[in-house]
Amino acid sequence: MLWPHLELHIGGRGKLKKRINKSKVWRTLIILSLILYLVFAYPTYRFLPELSADATVSLLNFFGVDSIIQGGYMFVDSLSEPIWISIECSGLFLILIFIIIMQLGPEVSFSHRIFSLALIPFLFLGNILRLFFEVLVGINFGPEYLVFFHRTLGQIFIFMWAIFLYILFLKLIRKFPKDIEGKLDKFEEQ
Repeated sequence: MLWPHLELHIGGRGKLKKRINKSKVWRTLIILSLILYLVFAYPTYRFLPELSADATVSLLNFFGVDSIIQGGYMFVDSLSEPIWISIECSGLFLILIFIIIMQLGPEVSFSHRIFSLALIPFLFLGNILRLFFEVLVGINFGPEYLVFFHRTLGQIFIFMWAIFLYILFLKLIRKFPKDIEGKLDKFEEQ
């Protein structure tokens, strides 16, 4: 349906009335806003990549790995090449997809959709851990393994983390399907 938030009803005396589903309008506006923001901000967007680099360098330094940020690059003493945190590596797309999925979920109230935004810092934290582990792999096994980890295991990790957060969200709002929950309990018992 082209306009899923509009419903047509036959009112008294055979008049055709339009009723607007406000929840669907809000979801549509949120999704369109995110898409428009992404389209217009993408070429020059640096906030999340810089925040990701700062957080990763802070975590590395906390664990004794000397590293600094200079000109948008992370320099790690044990690595010969600097690391550039791009928009894609910052988790921006994953966060936007996560928000869109939360807005599209059926039978979820508006207050729960707003509550789902509280999971975004945890998604960001998961991405920082992914970057942190990639650097550790690069330090311990060489830069080629950092690239391999980044393209394979790091991607699997962050998507599994996002799925975990989505399932956690569904369990917190008690919308996790009961038939799946029973199967998971039986699987855990074995």
